[in-house]
Amino acid sequence: MKHSPKLIDATLREGFQAPDVHFSTQQVCEIAQRLVKSGVDMLEVGHPLISKEAMAHVSAVVGMNLGVPILSHARAHPDDINAVARSGASWVGIFLGVNPMTERARLTGSNFPLLLDKIAASVHDARQQGLLVRYTIEDASRTPLDRLLTSYRTAVEAGAQRLCFADSVGLLEPKQTGLFMSTLRHEFPDIELEAHFHDDRGFAMANAIQAVESGVDWISVSTNGLGERCGITNHGVLAVNLHYRGERNLDVRQGEQLHELSKYVAQCSGQTVSPASPIFGDHAFTHTARLHVKAVKRDPNSYQWIDPVQFGQACKISKQNTRSNIVTDTVINDKTAGWDIVGGLFWEKGRMSAKPSESELKLFTAGIKAGDKVAVIGASTKDLVEHLMAKSVDVTVYDFSKGMCDSLKEALAPNAPPIYMLDITAQLNSELIGYHDYVLNDRLVNRFTTQEAEKALMNMVALAKQGEVRASVKLGLYTMDEKMIELGKRRQVLDRFYCEETHTIDFSKAGDILEESLVPHGNIDRDVLLQWYRSRGMETRFSDESLKELIQRLTLSDGSLVEIKNQCNFPDAQETIMYSLKSV
Repeated sequence: MKHSPKLIDATLREGFQAPDVHFSTQQVCEIAQRLVKSGVDMLEVGHPLISKEAMAHVSAVVGMNLGVPILSHARAHPDDINAVARSGASWVGIFLGVNPMTERARLTGSNFPLLLDKIAASVHDARQQGLLVRYTIEDASRTPLDRLLTSYRTAVEAGAQRLCFADSVGLLEPKQTGLFMSTLRHEFPDIELEAHFHDDRGFAMANAIQAVESGVDWISVSTNGLGERCGITNHGVLAVNLHYRGERNLDVRQGEQLHELSKYVAQCSGQTVSPASPIFGDHAFTHTARLHVKAVKRDPNSYQWIDPVQFGQACKISKQNTRSNIVTDTVINDKTAGWDIVGGLFWEKGRMSAKPSESELKLFTAGIKAGDKVAVIGASTKDLVEHLMAKSVDVTVYDFSKGMCDSLKEALAPNAPPIYMLDITAQLNSELIGYHDYVLNDRLVNRFTTQEAEKALMNMVALAKQGEVRASVKLGLYTMDEKMIELGKRRQVLDRFYCEETHTIDFSKAGDILEESLVPHGNIDRDVLLQWYRSRGMETRFSDESLKELIQRLTLSDGSLVEIKNQCNFPDAQETIMYSLKSV
């Protein structure tokens, strides 16, 4: 691995300086804990002199014993330093600007010799109280180089262990940053260097990367870039970029924690994350243009630079306005992303067991006559659709995936039946209630959580209000599920992706367990297959008993209940049963 910089997160200090942001002590502690889980190396918490609440925040975090050093802010003044010592923090971050602007506007009446005396005295005082010291030159980017070097030398001679360069107004460009950092690294080869970049010109991320290349040891960051004015370097985005560059390692759990942390801080601060934000924005891995979508289905890496699942995200396909590239709507059920990716590959290259056998097709279509109105839920069941078409049935296909719908239309052209997008787990259009004589689906329930399956089955029965629903379900665990669970138990990470009480598996949280347990599906590319599983998210594995309990709970909008008219085993599929349902 290359030079590996460390990250000090200032969300709990700089974040308080963002407009209209305030965190309670409970939120401060929760954020601190999440930061440590995401892999941060040091926490910067508050300025304890400014209020009792600020002191309480620092002391509370120190008392959590999180296993990382805690630094707290202080002016170059004895009262500030004493407050940090009382807070229990092991580090003090003393800041003092030394440029002419400071003399005119920040500390009126001061001059450079007096400022040097304040640096020496405050650092010495902090060291006498047993504190480790980071000395920061505020507004360093507008400070003459001779003043910078003299001030830093004064701090080091007084006992400072780390020097911080603060681009307080976000003025620098990367080339300038490189020159400053390289000079400091040359002048202070044995002292830790830290850099703090504001984003007023939009260069904070680029400057942070440049500082790392120039040998800086620490980068100051905050979650979602939260901070004064335009904020500072975004913690999560920088961490992922450093991981990508081979300069800092993130495991899957830390990547997911960064995403959860971003959402939590956005919620607590009231500062939403832009959909277009890199890595953690809702649109970061969403593909819209038709050519992009086609390419992504063949290879997800064609239009994405990194695997989004590492960071709690997923490759998504968005609906597209037919006359432009404007996103007009996004997917309703998150699982559509996975099915959009796999599309027609499911029946073109997928495993044989992914489609019903001839005997199963006969069971599905028994008693269905030419002219009967039949709905097939799930465009993946191409063989069932073709079988019904051959019987001159009035067949309509519904699927929540645009990719699956488009692939089926193309495969059955020019005689494709009506194929519509419909999220069977969402509220049903009243015009569709009772429209069909039969509603068929093959192992679709296996792709849902208990709550989703309940909504889906209720909607299916509503579609065939006076008719019949035939739903096949694979009971119990799949072979791949068993491999994942066994490996999860062995590595003591099972609770990360599987709930034994509800028998629910979350592929999006399985990480390396999924990769090592992946079972081939015919000739579908492994990377596509991984994207498909990860985007499927959570699925419940039903037993005959649990499924019947679910069905008994179903109540339609008019008060009708649902009963199981019949059930029969699929002769060619182990532990797979077809349930016939009707409203009563």
